[in-house]
Amino acid sequence: MLFLSRLLPMLVYPVGITCLLIAFAAAIAPRRPSLARGCCLIAFAVLFLSGNRWVNFALVEPLERSYLPSPSPPPADAIVVLGGMVEPAFPPQRNVHLARGDRLLYAAILYRSHKAPLVVVTGGITPRRESEPNEGESTAQALGVMGVPPSAILEEPSSNNTYQEARVVKQLMRSHKMDKILLVTSAMHMPRALRTFRRQGIDSIPSPTDFAVTEYDVAQSDATFEKVALNLIPDAGVLVITTAALKEYIGLAYYWARHWL
Repeated sequence: MLFLSRLLPMLVYPVGITCLLIAFAAAIAPRRPSLARGCCLIAFAVLFLSGNRWVNFALVEPLERSYLPSPSPPPADAIVVLGGMVEPAFPPQRNVHLARGDRLLYAAILYRSHKAPLVVVTGGITPRRESEPNEGESTAQALGVMGVPPSAILEEPSSNNTYQEARVVKQLMRSHKMDKILLVTSAMHMPRALRTFRRQGIDSIPSPTDFAVTEYDVAQSDATFEKVALNLIPDAGVLVITTAALKEYIGLAYYWARHWL
């Protein structure tokens, strides 16, 4: 189920649906050339719009502006850092790989600012092999480098999605007599994460980071004619961010349908 839950949505993301359209066009081209050309045009439109920065802004900003970070977050019982950001040190790499290092850095800053005495790290990624460390262990290792002592880190290695993370964190809060947490995750993921945690009855203070669209990006996007023109040209980096935004909208719809929000 975990494999299918991650595979099936990929087929409706821009790259996946483009590949499906092109494959379908190639299969029917000898018999239905006009329909094949139409599929190719749709595939082109999908990639063009998904890599367009203006479309990207329109998709990302409603997610990221839902909850903005507080200049001075209130104290809490723990800082909960959601998973999906760290991978083990696969050879020849000598250290853990930070896919979304902003989450860890912000959590370390909050801890060193004495906003909470504990940092809870969740699983997020299932190891490919049993001998590999889980994400919680790799995250704890990275936090140690950032100055968070092992005694202040609680590892939760068993969850693989946001809903499971919320349920396990709720159990940890009960066992450690916690009442309030600072919830740290990417700004784009915060709407789904915060609603899921609050649905579990967890008093959560949103502490978003890792913004894909900043005020600087918006100001620079229409500063000159050249930048306006460049923003119309598809870009691979923009395509990645657009895909992440679509993932969140699909996730919100799925979590709503499952009554997890």
